[in-house]
Formats: sequence, C-alpha cells, structure tokens
Amino acid sequence: MLKGDLYTLEALQREDKACSAELALIPQSRIYAAHFPGKPITPGVCILQMCVELASEASGRHLELSEARDIRFLVPLVPESGARVKIDFTLPDGDVLPIEFIVSVADTVHAKLKLTLQ
Repeated sequence: MLKGDLYTLEALQREDKACSAELALIPQSRIYAAHFPGKPITPGVCILQMCVELASEASGRHLELSEARDIRFLVPLVPESGARVKIDFTLPDGDVLPIEFIVSVADTVHAKLKLTLQ
C-alpha cells in the first residue's frame, strides 16, 4: 500500500459511479530517493498501484489488477510541493471492473490507464 508512504489522499468524491480523487505526493518518500536521486519522478508501477488503491477505496472492497490493457505515461509525474494530483475514473457494475483512469495535475494529463480490476 502506497497511501501514507508515497501519497496522502486529500479528497475522494463519488457521484453515482463517477469518482474523482485528489492526492498530494510526498516528496520525502523513500521511493523518490531511489527514483531518481536529485531529479525524482513517480515510477509508472506506483501510478498504477495508486489507481488500484483509489478504486478499492471508492468501491469499498479490495480490488486487484487482473489485466492492464493500455497504459500511457505522457508526462513525468514529479513530486512538487503543494501540487495536487487528480485521478478521475468511473466504477462500472459487476465483479470484473474495466476502468479507465486519467491522472493529471492542473491542466496537464500525465497518464492514461485502462485496467481491469476484480
């Protein structure tokens, strides 16, 4: 679990099935010390895990990744002080959840992920 170690969850809103999360990256995280010293960026696998954790929290049940269909990292996600990362997604019905996540800061989209969780 990366919550509390790599990021703090500032807000999670759910309106019907549409969800929007705001989080703050923790620049002092040990992950950034290794990736990369002096010029840290958020590892792609950590962005993926944050999405899984947020979907789990929004759905109220433990979800795991079963398939990653399309993942695009468009702009490096750096741990800037005070920057709010926004992750938008929609929870479908059923036990197997195909979900598209949009990860952005301000008006810049940093990643788009199409994941199947269950």
